[in-house]
Amino acid sequence: MPRSFMVTIVVIVGLVTGDSIGCSQPDATRASDQQTQQPTDEPTDLATEQREDPPTVQEQEADPAAKEEAEQKPTVIASPQRSKELLVQYEGFLDELKKPAFVRLSPDHEIWIHPKKKAVVVSAHICLRQGQLEMFACPRRSKEHESLVSVHAKSSLVHAGLLAIGAKVGKPVQYQPEYKPARGTIVDVFVLWKDRAGESHAVKAQDWIRDWKTKKAMKEPWVFAGSQFWVDPVSKKQYYSADSGELICVSNFSTATLDIPVQSSQSDAALLFEAFTERLPPLRTDVRLIFAPRQAKKPDKPAAATASGDPDNL
Repeated sequence: MPRSFMVTIVVIVGLVTGDSIGCSQPDATRASDQQTQQPTDEPTDLATEQREDPPTVQEQEADPAAKEEAEQKPTVIASPQRSKELLVQYEGFLDELKKPAFVRLSPDHEIWIHPKKKAVVVSAHICLRQGQLEMFACPRRSKEHESLVSVHAKSSLVHAGLLAIGAKVGKPVQYQPEYKPARGTIVDVFVLWKDRAGESHAVKAQDWIRDWKTKKAMKEPWVFAGSQFWVDPVSKKQYYSADSGELICVSNFSTATLDIPVQSSQSDAALLFEAFTERLPPLRTDVRLIFAPRQAKKPDKPAAATASGDPDNL
């Protein structure tokens, strides 16, 4: 793992825990590697936030009449009851995200941690509403042509944030010598947003994705695979692979930060998932994604032994 990334993780963990955590290094870290992004107290309100993104390819090519008709239809909420429960659980996550409840991880990226609720929060927007998918979410200006959500933060910051709140990184998918699925802590992903009338909604990310054969919502969870690093052969600099797009994947990528733990091809002819269009808000709707790692269950206490002491009766 590159020293610069280790420094970022140490800084973030220190912000969350309030501790000063050091890490040993074999030699002095270069000044350029020591530049980590510090949090800011400047709040961001999802309702008033302004973006300077150029229109996506889909927006430029969309038929205006069809787009207008689609956006006039009300968004279908898969489970209104679950939406209410999630809005209660994550009350305030659509408003200004300020200290002490939220810790912003970068002044240049819209990503926060809620230490008490063990959640990573990022701002994003809808960038695609129809078609087959390789990703659910990608970093902004990367792979919006095959993702539903464009995230306003780097994948590497999401990775560091997940580590800071206790998620355990596993390993990406493996194809040789045999297929092994991605593994790691299961991470639940929720989406919160406000519609044009100002009403708040919340769903599981899977509710926006469906199996293209069965037309039913995706059931598979995501695991914290952790992507990988690669070295530029010219500059010799190391980079976090998922920063190029593979943040939350529905096709297996060895570069994915979050992947599904089942076999899912990247081949265009074999893509398994597509957008659940009628459940998606209009293009460019601002949303917040919540990454919530599932906490490891404590092992059950062993049952009391019987009078006979027979281990088969435990």
